[in-house]
Amino acid sequence: LKAFVVPREGRTGDASLHAELEAWVTSRLSTPERPKAFTFGDAIPLQAGKGTDWPSIT
Repeated sequence: LKAFVVPREGRTGDASLHAELEAWVTSRLSTPERPKAFTFGDAIPLQAGKGTDWPSIT
């Protein structure tokens, strides 16, 4: 499971935000429900799942 996150204005998708998201999902979701990866961007991809607009995650 992947999560695509658009940070609020003034925030960046840095290690601090990643840690906050990890803590948030850990406190609210069971292990199978948690994203394994977070991708940060300026806008939600228009072709999510199609591979053309979703950045590759390594």
